[in-house]
Amino acid sequence: MSAAQPRVRSKLPPTLDCHGRTFALTGGGGYFGRRLCSLLLRNGASAVHLFDMRIVLPTDLTPDQLARIKTFEGDIRDSVLTESCFRGVDVVFHIASYGMSGKEQLQHKLIYAVNVLGTESVLQAAKRCKVKALVYTSTTNVIFCGKPIINGDETLPYCDLALHTDNYSRTKSIAEKRVLEVNGSPFEESSAPAVLKTCALRAAGIYGENEERHFPRIVGIYQGRPVQHDVRSPTNRVEFVYVDNLAEAHILAANSLLAPPGFDLAAGQAYFISDGEPVNNFEFMRPLVEGLGYKYPTLVLPYTLVFYMAMVIEWTHYVVGRFYNFQPLLTRTEVNKTGVTHFFSIDKARHHLAYVPRVTPKEGMRRLVASFVEKEERERRALLRNGAPAGSFSVFAGVTFAAVFLILVLQYVMVVRPEMDRLQESSR
Repeated sequence: MSAAQPRVRSKLPPTLDCHGRTFALTGGGGYFGRRLCSLLLRNGASAVHLFDMRIVLPTDLTPDQLARIKTFEGDIRDSVLTESCFRGVDVVFHIASYGMSGKEQLQHKLIYAVNVLGTESVLQAAKRCKVKALVYTSTTNVIFCGKPIINGDETLPYCDLALHTDNYSRTKSIAEKRVLEVNGSPFEESSAPAVLKTCALRAAGIYGENEERHFPRIVGIYQGRPVQHDVRSPTNRVEFVYVDNLAEAHILAANSLLAPPGFDLAAGQAYFISDGEPVNNFEFMRPLVEGLGYKYPTLVLPYTLVFYMAMVIEWTHYVVGRFYNFQPLLTRTEVNKTGVTHFFSIDKARHHLAYVPRVTPKEGMRRLVASFVEKEERERRALLRNGAPAGSFSVFAGVTFAAVFLILVLQYVMVVRPEMDRLQESSR
């Protein structure tokens, strides 16, 4: 928890108007990138350049809006392609990153290459192309490293890099600092005194209908049926951000950066962005679990046990992953994110950017549950059409999960816990 910040208010009226502007989105083919692209075009953007390793276009746009999209497939470390994408662009939204969750979190070299070297490539290309503004999609992880934070704000210092339990958070912290350092950098060989303005938005956990990363993993676990436990505390609180709330925050930040001096409050600043309503993580998930017809967990496992289970899983992946790159059940960072209270004030974003989360967590979760119910129904019909037993995969997944869980508990009891006791004894 930190001291309150001065409440400076933006002199600009809140607006999502994008008329006459061209935008580039790195990571534009992903879930959030597509939603932001749609919002930009629906609010009058002249053109949107989508840059990603693989482009998937939004499905909710008119033919005229789709015609204003230009795609660039490749690696953000490719300076030639990046410059080609940024040419003639007013604002870059740098969304692309790697290693947020699951087995991606354990690929350390690639995470550094994309998140740190890739960000530097993007910044240099933006300066060479005389882009006016760059908004960096950061994460609350740059501040949070496993210790409780209650209503923290932007005056909190960055975590010591050595304290992060994952390379994603560590590299996002390095990249965010670099983005903010570049703010105000003059363009090379420019006839007018112009600079690149930058800011960073520290997003909470993103959710929304058809989300592709976290919630399908959660649903996949419950489809196994034997899941009867979780790790939680009745008082534990974390936060999320509905995808369209985050998209609106990005446009408001861009508008602030593009404003004349004295009105550009976002320049060089970082902002926490969430729905503004801290929730208990597992109560937040309850509507999804029960909405899909699964039994909600009744057994509560202690945080310490699950944390060391995750450590064992990571060790196992380190050894086995080079031969079989399996999807880990959970990682230490995921345990921290769900099991340790941490949430942040969005007051600075409210005052500087006029950010107001318009979709509440209750409504956002309702939309998410409806999308998963519809998806499960489509998959069930497809299985029946193909003659496959609808529950066969669930049974297999359930047996696999139960076996893995039993192995992890045994490893904790027989290996991890005795080693912890030995270390404690030797330190006395």
